[in-house]
Amino acid sequence: MSNSPTPRPPVAEDQPARRQRAAVPDWLDLVARHVAGTDYGVVQITVHGSRVVQVDWTQRARFASGASARREE
Repeated sequence: MSNSPTPRPPVAEDQPARRQRAAVPDWLDLVARHVAGTDYGVVQITVHGSRVVQVDWTQRARFASGASARREE
């Protein structure tokens, strides 16, 4: 007797389901671009009924401590 797992038969899938899974959703591409292009900020995904319906992003500018707060008198 061997302890090797018995190979499972492949699960039959229809073509549309396979194509749909392979395609990257538009929102995922948008999120990836904003995450890659943001040094400091927020990318927020809004979901309704298990579907992504909105993507918001806020980008922040950071300055060296005190450099922008100093004023010449």
